[in-house]
Amino acid sequence: MRYPRRSGHAAWRLVDGEVVIADPAASRAHVLNASASAAWMLADGSRDCATIASEVNGGGWEKETEGLFEELCRLGLVELSEAPSAGAPQAGEPPPAGKEPPAVLSSEPLEVLATFCNSTYTGSPPGCRTEACLPLKIPWS
Repeated sequence: MRYPRRSGHAAWRLVDGEVVIADPAASRAHVLNASASAAWMLADGSRDCATIASEVNGGGWEKETEGLFEELCRLGLVELSEAPSAGAPQAGEPPPAGKEPPAVLSSEPLEVLATFCNSTYTGSPPGCRTEACLPLKIPWS
């Protein structure tokens, strides 16, 4: 049995039922489907892959769940151990699993959104008072 635990270096958020993982070390962002998102949120080191698969969809997709965690381990986003650990902080209630096996939907270059403002306003908050602010994409470095 293998026990997955989310890595502490990757930041993640649940967005519309899908987990988005930002990995600054690799300058990548990964999006998980609904089933993988539910599995990710249960990966606290206290459950093995089969137990997570059972909790996500009632007992199916054990091989796919194990494969998901192997892929996330290769990406450095999950640690797999042969024994349960004390567990990471609870991630909250997992979203409902989807109708498809757990999978990484996409893996894209990580970009930081920044705002550039060409106004000369330098007063205290609330800040810029113009509509001249332009969003820019700046590669993560």
